[in-house]
Amino acid sequence: MRGFLLSCVGLLAGTLLLPSMAAAQSVDVSTGLQARLTYTDNSGTDSSGRSEWIGELTPSIHLSRDRGRLSGRLAADLRNQVYKNDSDSNRSFIGLRASGELEAVENTFFISADSAIGRDNLSPFTGRDRDDVTGGDRGNETRTYSLAPRLEFGLGTFANVRLGHRTRWVDGAALAQRQRQSQWDAGLFGARMFGPLGWGLTYSRSDGRVGGERTDVREAYRGILTYAVNQQLQLRGTLGHERNDFEGGGSGSATIYGGGFDWFPTVRTSVRATMEKREFGTGYDLALQHRHARSTWFVSAGRDLSSFAQRFGSIFSDPEFALLFDSPLLIDLLPDPIEREAFLRAQLQLTGDHFISRSSFVDRRLRGGFTLAGARNSLSVSLLRSDRTSVSGVSGLRSDDLFSAADRVRAESVALSFNHRVSGLSTIALGLTGSEVQARSGERLKTRRYSGSLSYNTRIGPRTVGSLAYRHNRASGVVDYTENLVTGNVGIRF
Repeated sequence: MRGFLLSCVGLLAGTLLLPSMAAAQSVDVSTGLQARLTYTDNSGTDSSGRSEWIGELTPSIHLSRDRGRLSGRLAADLRNQVYKNDSDSNRSFIGLRASGELEAVENTFFISADSAIGRDNLSPFTGRDRDDVTGGDRGNETRTYSLAPRLEFGLGTFANVRLGHRTRWVDGAALAQRQRQSQWDAGLFGARMFGPLGWGLTYSRSDGRVGGERTDVREAYRGILTYAVNQQLQLRGTLGHERNDFEGGGSGSATIYGGGFDWFPTVRTSVRATMEKREFGTGYDLALQHRHARSTWFVSAGRDLSSFAQRFGSIFSDPEFALLFDSPLLIDLLPDPIEREAFLRAQLQLTGDHFISRSSFVDRRLRGGFTLAGARNSLSVSLLRSDRTSVSGVSGLRSDDLFSAADRVRAESVALSFNHRVSGLSTIALGLTGSEVQARSGERLKTRRYSGSLSYNTRIGPRTVGSLAYRHNRASGVVDYTENLVTGNVGIRF
């Protein structure tokens, strides 16, 4: 309790004091206060249909810096929720998202870090949607921290060296035990000594732990040979070896071999593809990105070994997020970086792609989407399909573990967002999402979710915005409920 009170005091003090402190540090600071009133006809998301009024008051602070050797972003808020009928559900809690990088030694030594605190529901089968405005149960709280120093330097004209280490910690009330994922990466990349030919050597080692117990060790060595066909196309081949050791007795080693290419047909289009024969089968990584004057498109696909702690990272390290966040189209559509980040989080962190597990797994993913913008209208569509298969032989998993009932779980989701600018100050927004999550082996579980929203958003004053929104939620399967919500919101920037 004492730590929570100190955090609250610190956040409120920062809201008042940081604007004056930031002027000398070239940091962009925005503080705000949001008031929200929500009516729901099913606050318990069950068959009881208990209605509730929920009031919320949220002070917030946003910092960003993109100049000099220190760059990064931080967004923090203190959410205070009050229930009219169920006072036992009243709560106050902190939300935090931060990421940044320090160039400690010019062009040589870098330190990256990120952190997040949230109370989103992480169960793909039960509970509310992840981005539900009425969410905030303490049992869903997660905290993640990551620290990643890296060293880059050259060996004359012979080669360039890159050494890096990243450790991520994830804990909170939603997890029974703290999880930690540590990864070492080393690379030696030679200059082109024979015309278009190039070479490289890489090493990586990943070590996962849950509550101090080692859950997986993954190690891989690769030799890389590249050939530059021209300035737009580069081919590569890989040959190496990997060793994997998983909790519960799953282990193995194998030779790695494969190839890929990087193709940049225009300055607005890029295609990257890699395919390899791995110990767990075929692994691949594909990314296609294209932007036009009024549109942005992306498709990505991959199959690789992963873990919960490894996937539970900062969204700013997501290549699709970075592409869209820095897109001139979206910057023109949403010039405010805070609004642009919130919009992309809703589009890319789709329903069904959240979970908790202590098991390592083969992660197969397909994601795509596009954004179209006109003078008064904009349309964004995102699709996601994931198929995860556990490779650990652990038994007796907690009931909220993704693989507690089955060794294989598949999720599919789609999100659509349409915005129409009524005037220079007002917009109407329509949002639709749908998802299906199902266990494909063992106990047959399935949950389908649908959500639709319609909102009117307007600028009341130079620093004040307001909105009125209606949202309908529906779920069936393991959890079965319908819910209607009406939300009024007023936000002020200081």
